[in-house]
Amino acid sequence: MKNILLTLITLISFSLNAQQIDYDNFNTKLADSLLFVKINEFRDSLGLSQLIYSKVIYNNISKDVSQLQSDNMRCYHPYHPNGKTKLNSIKKQLKIELDSIMGKTTYGKFPLGYYEVCSKLVPVRISSWGYTTRLGKIKTYDDLIQKSIRAWVVYSPSHRKILVGEFSNKKIMLAAGSIVMGKFNLSTSYTGMYVSFQIVPLLD
Repeated sequence: MKNILLTLITLISFSLNAQQIDYDNFNTKLADSLLFVKINEFRDSLGLSQLIYSKVIYNNISKDVSQLQSDNMRCYHPYHPNGKTKLNSIKKQLKIELDSIMGKTTYGKFPLGYYEVCSKLVPVRISSWGYTTRLGKIKTYDDLIQKSIRAWVVYSPSHRKILVGEFSNKKIMLAAGSIVMGKFNLSTSYTGMYVSFQIVPLLD
């Protein structure tokens, strides 16, 4: 079941790799799927274990974190240092989800908090004359995801440590992430992209 799920998500990503971004109709769900797939591809290239996609984490943490960043126009970790409280509230759902994915009862415990990376990008500027100017080379969903991962891996040692981390002694780590569009700040017309990704390991 786990392999089937990963295969389906990977197939979704193929249709996105070359898809142009329409900033007036940004497809968050499709971008979020590609974010998960590309991080797993990066981990696989390093010989690391594959992350397991979690709809529970996506619905209860990932979307909220990115949206809170966007609402506040800041790149930060909204649930920290209260990650423990947020994770505790969904542990039962995570157990049920994991058991359904693995096809058996999975014994173990989730930690007190979760591992998280966040960032803020500025891929587009809307001018006062009504036209859109692309900034840099962010024209496709693949461009956007690759830029996000590269920023975490190359420019942030703490974020890289998370993306290449093996936090579960059971080799089971649930994960999800989300990308939300919003204003960059009040003083400019730049549109920002707020990106977050969470990893929750299962421990003995």
